[in-house]
Amino acid sequence: ISAVCYGISWEAYYRTSGGDFMQQYTAQYIEQMKAKGASDAEIADTQKQMDQFAEQYKNFFVRFGMTLMEILPVGIVVTLISAALLRKPTMLPSEPA
Repeated sequence: ISAVCYGISWEAYYRTSGGDFMQQYTAQYIEQMKAKGASDAEIADTQKQMDQFAEQYKNFFVRFGMTLMEILPVGIVVTLISAALLRKPTMLPSEPA
């Protein structure tokens, strides 16, 4: 449920003020590559890959799925750990000790 709420929140932000997110992300990533001394060929290859990714990111279902995958694995791990801990009767005793 929290992953879906997170995805909906990102979509609301993206549609209201984050429409140029991929352009800004790409520009920042390319600048970091230049600062680290990447070759022109590496930069051109990365730019091509980022352009392809930006085109895919325009699709709602791809974008929403990727947003869910940012938080869903963490939610599953926390849920499983919580369930394992709460199975122990001593974790939350029903009677005072």
